[in-house]
Amino acid sequence: KFYDVTFDPKPIGPDHRLTLRLATQRQDLDIHYIIQGPDEEPGMDRQPSRQDAHYDGPFELTQSANVRAVAYLQNAAVSDVTQKLFVLHHALGRPISLTEPASEKYRARDGVATLVNGVTGSESYGDGQWVGAEGTGLEAVIDLGEPTRISTVTARSLNSRASWVHQADRVLVEISDDGTLFEPIGSIHSPDMEDTIVRHVVTFDAVLTRFVKVTFPPRIIPKSRAGAGNPAWLFVDEIAVE
Repeated sequence: KFYDVTFDPKPIGPDHRLTLRLATQRQDLDIHYIIQGPDEEPGMDRQPSRQDAHYDGPFELTQSANVRAVAYLQNAAVSDVTQKLFVLHHALGRPISLTEPASEKYRARDGVATLVNGVTGSESYGDGQWVGAEGTGLEAVIDLGEPTRISTVTARSLNSRASWVHQADRVLVEISDDGTLFEPIGSIHSPDMEDTIVRHVVTFDAVLTRFVKVTFPPRIIPKSRAGAGNPAWLFVDEIAVE
């Protein structure tokens, strides 16, 4: 199967929406797709059929969703299933900066903005949806544009230990009204997991703030792992502020 569907998402407006464009290499193919909430499991393992929604142009997502799509030629599927989780949140499409630049060795599709583009990464750190740091950790500052009530920051990091890529073991969240003076608001310690993708959720009492700083401290590769004693690679895909 050679005509897999590609997703081209774009954040739009100030109200945390995405517009999603689907495409294949051939214009004469029909694309059919399924949209389900991120926590809806039933049916998400099936291939979209010709009875499912037919793609006829870009559409909007107004809440986080799993999207699955397949290309058809007449009644035959001519692509594998393309699946992606899109995450909509307060920081979607907002200005973001890093205290230290990300690694140039594995460039993310949208640069540092990849961290707030609403698109989750696959299990490959080279897919363009992961922002990487070679031994330095990551510290990101997000400007929400105006004082916004938040209570949760969620991020995901990657394990590919044979390649010296290790998940974050700590995530720290700070807030600020002016982008200069920050105060800690929450943190989490994440023990090493065997999962390829590790989800980190920092929760705290709801607070009104404009700037959010999220820090993933650097790690040294632990004993018994490939590259033990060396600085570890870190890859983060999306920082969701809710």
